[in-house]
Amino acid sequence: MAGVLRRELGDGFLIVEEGLNGRTTVWDDPLEPFRSGKELLVPCLLTHQPVDLVIVMLGTSDLKGRFGLGARDIAAGAGVLLDTVRASDCGPGESPPQALLACPPPVGRLGLFAEEFAGAVERSRDLAPH
Repeated sequence: MAGVLRRELGDGFLIVEEGLNGRTTVWDDPLEPFRSGKELLVPCLLTHQPVDLVIVMLGTSDLKGRFGLGARDIAAGAGVLLDTVRASDCGPGESPPQALLACPPPVGRLGLFAEEFAGAVERSRDLAPH
């Protein structure tokens, strides 16, 4: 799926994709270290500034059973990331970049990940309202 936004927008746009499987909003994962979006966001903003728009779509990995998080906490974690973007001076003219929060789609069939994401199907449906 890499490059879809770039392809759809066409020439004249620079898209920096910072996707990483297992990345969480703000939570440290003892089994998959270096995945907290909170820890990586500011270095990414500084590396790529000036940034016009930051699109955040995190939350699916926060649904892992080991975190024990509900939709409200996951949404709050995403909110921390948006606050970080808005508090930065990494946009044009040292202003804050625009921020867009995209809610991950509800979790479907889990297959091999069913045990790791126990209860995620139901909790993922509650993300959008928060």
